[in-house]
Order: sequence, then structure tokens, then C-alpha cells
Amino acid sequence: MSLFPELPQNMLHRSNEIKSPAVVYDAESLTHVVNHLRRRLGSVKKMKLYVSMKANRNVGLNAYMSKVVDGVDVSSYEEYQVATVAGYSRISATSPGIKIEHIHEMIENHVQFDFDNVEQLYAYSCQYNESRQPKDIGLRLNIPIESNGATTYLSKSRFGINVSQSDNQQALKEILKEFHYKVTSIHIHIGELNNFNTVKDTLNYLVDILSLFPDVQTLNLGGGLTRLFSNEEDLDNTFELIQSYTEQYLPKLKEVIFEPGMLVYVMAGYLKTSVLSVNNGVVNMDSSAWNLIEWTKGNVKIVYTSSNGEVEQQTIAGNTCYEKDIYFENTASNKLSLNDYIVLFPFGAYTVSMSKSLHGLPSPKEYLYINDEFTELSVGEGQVHA
Repeated sequence: MSLFPELPQNMLHRSNEIKSPAVVYDAESLTHVVNHLRRRLGSVKKMKLYVSMKANRNVGLNAYMSKVVDGVDVSSYEEYQVATVAGYSRISATSPGIKIEHIHEMIENHVQFDFDNVEQLYAYSCQYNESRQPKDIGLRLNIPIESNGATTYLSKSRFGINVSQSDNQQALKEILKEFHYKVTSIHIHIGELNNFNTVKDTLNYLVDILSLFPDVQTLNLGGGLTRLFSNEEDLDNTFELIQSYTEQYLPKLKEVIFEPGMLVYVMAGYLKTSVLSVNNGVVNMDSSAWNLIEWTKGNVKIVYTSSNGEVEQQTIAGNTCYEKDIYFENTASNKLSLNDYIVLFPFGAYTVSMSKSLHGLPSPKEYLYINDEFTELSVGEGQVHA
């Protein structure tokens, strides 16, 4: 069973049924990826599969996902609000950018909040735990070892507490003692888990410092699994190693959380966009590459077109007045004319959730294709659709 779902040909052929521009998520592709992840991650006992809302915060899509994954990780108060509306039973959170009063609200509502830094923890404690009531808390840790990849941060990361620094460690010990805290959750996120050696080095560091936190019951290893899943041998060895380490060194551990975002959503999303005009070989579409795919542009391709014209070289451009708003420069495609449309893939992660609004252009409407029907999805707080 491959991680990669097949292109939903029936959906593509019926894409004329929805107005353009539109982003469509294929439910069958989503469940295919989730089932594959559960099977591959299953070698890690006590595994829980969360999804990172950072990759996609559409509330309707998250309502669907809340039924197929174990929980969600959020990085803002706004994402937390979407998670509660979507119906997730389990929510984890960490960020240095969440207001103290919002952290308090999350904790009061049983969110597993993992404090990003010592000052954040102290500010929360002074404001909301003046009585020094014993509490179980979570921490996000910085992993201060050298990185071996441009998207693996480790010592380069600005997030998490570096407990190897004596000042940090001493300050943390004092807060834990003063406020009667017990650390039961540890959270790391180092970007991409590029390979087996990256994971091994990270686990070795965790083993060295977890003696400081003998009561840990939850270990959240974050996401960043996309590149790891491209190497089958590394994949099996990595999860066997994680199981071995957690079993040997974390006797009180009750769960190991993985929270992929890109890997879950990216291959389930498609953009339908239509031709507004053609000028000197430049095809102007009704959506914007600049607004939608600045982060994911290099991976996007055309997987369907309504045109039966001869193949020719065309530049496919977005609908802003920015010169570099280009989907594809001099790409081979069936000749596109007014009212033709194309479908782009992959479009499920870090597109609408990271969209810009040059000229005030709204984001495309979003749909879930399920049971051979297009269902329009409700949006998250702050999203405006065409």
C-alpha cells in the first residue's frame, strides 16, 4: 500500500460542476493517507496520530478530520477556536506568541499546552497560579544539536527551552519548585525529520536530559515526516528506534504523539482555476499564484484541463497586477482559451491557510469531495471567500 493516493479521476471529470476558483479536498485521499500513516506508525506502541492545523485551518475540513485522527495541534488562539468548533476531542498547543489569558483559557478547557519558554511559564504562573496549586504542565524543548539540513532546525530553532543552558535550567527548576509543578508532557518540533540519523541524535539528546523530568507521560515528537516517508529503509528503522528508546528510557510514558500537517493534507487538495483572458501567449487565470502558493509553488503541476486544444507553450499567470504572479512560465499545455479551466495539484497544505490578499482578492471557495458529491466547506475565523 503506497502513501500516495491515486488521482480522483471522477472528481476531476466532474470539476465543471463547481464555480471557479475553488479548492477541493478529496475525502478518499485524506483517509487513504491517514490509514497509511496509522499502519506505518503502528510500530510505535502508544502512538497517537494528531494533525497540525497550521497546514490547513478550514473549519469544515477540520470537522471531517476530527473524526479520522486522534487529535490536533494548534499554534495560535485562533487555531484553537477552529479546533473547538471542529469538534476535536484532544488538542495540544505550543507557541511563544499566545497571550497569557488565552493560555489560561486553553488550560482550563483541558488543552495540553506546552510552554515555549521560561518567561512565558513564569508570567502564566504569576498571573494564574498565585496560590501555588500543584499542576501537571508541559514544556516545549529546544534540541541544541547541530542540524544536517536546511529545513531541520535543532540548534538553529528560536523555539523551545534549551535546558542544557545552565541559566535556563536553574530558572526552570526554581519555577517548578516554587509553583509545585510536575512536567508530564514534553513537546519537540525540529522542522523536517530528514533521516534516521537526525532522529537518533534527537532521541540521544532527549535521553540525556529527560532525567530532569521523571514524570513525563506524553512525548510529542511533532511533524516534519514528509521527507522521512520518502525513504522506506529509514522509515522502518526510525520507528523501531523510537519504540526502543521510549520503552527503555520513559517507563511512565502513556503516549507518543506525531502531528504531521503537510503529509496529511498536501496530496488531497486541488485548485480549479479558469481562464479570464489570453494576451500574447500569457493566459490570465481567475486566481493568484502569488496569493496562494508562494510557499509551495515548486511542487504544483497541472493534472487536468478542460481544453482539447493542441499542446503549446504558454505562460499561465495569476489575476493580480504583480509582474511575478506566475503559476508556470512557458509550460507545455493544451491551448487554453477564454472560459477553459485547469486543475492544479497538490494544493491541500499551506495554500489557503497561508494565503495573501493582494488587491483584496478573496481566497477560493473550498469543497470536500465525498461520496461523489461536492460539499462546500465552512471557513475558519478570519477567512473570506469569493
